[in-house]
Amino acid sequence: MLLEELLEAVKGVRARIEAFRGDLQKSEALTRYALIDPILRALGWDTADPELVRPEFPTESGSPDYALLVGGVPLLMVEAKALGKSFETAKDKGFQYCWKNKVSYYVITDGNRWEVHDLREMGGKTILQITLDQGEPGEGARALLALWRPAMPAVELPPPTLARPAEKTLPPTARNELSLLKLEEKMRSGEIPRNTPPPLKVIFPDQSERELKYWRDLFVAVVEWEKGLLADKLPIILPSTGKVKIARDPAGMMAPKPAGPYWVETNASARDLVKHALLATKHAGQDPNSIRVILR
Repeated sequence: MLLEELLEAVKGVRARIEAFRGDLQKSEALTRYALIDPILRALGWDTADPELVRPEFPTESGSPDYALLVGGVPLLMVEAKALGKSFETAKDKGFQYCWKNKVSYYVITDGNRWEVHDLREMGGKTILQITLDQGEPGEGARALLALWRPAMPAVELPPPTLARPAEKTLPPTARNELSLLKLEEKMRSGEIPRNTPPPLKVIFPDQSERELKYWRDLFVAVVEWEKGLLADKLPIILPSTGKVKIARDPAGMMAPKPAGPYWVETNASARDLVKHALLATKHAGQDPNSIRVILR
């Protein structure tokens, strides 16, 4: 079945990122072969079939890495980047050759992060952003169904009931719940010790939830949720150290993790990661009391 095949492809991508991250970060060709091509094939885009996929497709404005064809006409252009590389320069270049060649959709991916832009209107509209090694594999697989070839020529996100698996709601008596602000205060004062296990989940003001496995996941989740509000405030630098904590690319970070379209520095203690999440919230103009964290 399609979803099962796509889910296995996503799991394979996650495993190869974990095993070969350093090599993938150095090579766009390896990233395409090991990460991008398996996802395209699982979505019905046979990379060996010139009727469906044309690599290095020539246009007057440049040659995107793939053109995905429907009825012999390019419907989507795909720009590939080596794992972890910035998408910023690819956006301007890709938007230009899509507009000039009347291609409706533009995809940028490093095999882990996937962005899909609808270019049928001036300025373009981002309709999908997903990072496959964040969250559950099923979440990434369901989001990528927007690119399923048999559903073309429409590129649309699955309905919310399919896009996200149902979350398990803890009974009120089982919740050890704090606001992000209160959590940071208690960790700073030592009331919550440094060796406290990572939280169970974070709940945002729109009632969306994110399961957490590590303390760094809290920082990543907060930045991902606030990504649109942080766009004109990057990079965010910690005043006390002068070190960049949130930026558009991972340059100079010791332990970068993707957070939506951005990168965050996760080489920090649990207490500092919570402090950095609070810093991001304040920069985004959000109330840290409205973000709730469920401790284990």
